Amino acid sequence: MQGVYAVSFLNELLKVSYTFFDAILKWSSVIGLSFDIIGTAIIAFGIIVSKGDAISLGGSRLGPPSLSTPAVKDRIKQSHKTIFGLIFLLVGFVFQIIGSWPKS
Repeated sequence: MQGVYAVSFLNELLKVSYTFFDAILKWSSVIGLSFDIIGTAIIAFGIIVSKGDAISLGGSRLGPPSLSTPAVKDRIKQSHKTIFGLIFLLVGFVFQIIGSWPKS
């Protein structure tokens, strides 16, 4: 009689485990893409600089602050490209999440 209870218990445990893992598999793509969005934003915000920060990072220490030095121009250009790329990545991730969203 105890064997029957053990088999019944294991059967119920497997049903619960399967349901749990099935739910995780359905949502794993959405969860992964959400982490991609967060990681992309963290990287991008490490690259994007304001004009004032670009001047202090790439400007000459000898003369007055200027936006015309090559290093400052390059930092501002990198920042603009990063914003443009970030927008494309985020839109792409959102479309992937919509396409991966589990149906019921």
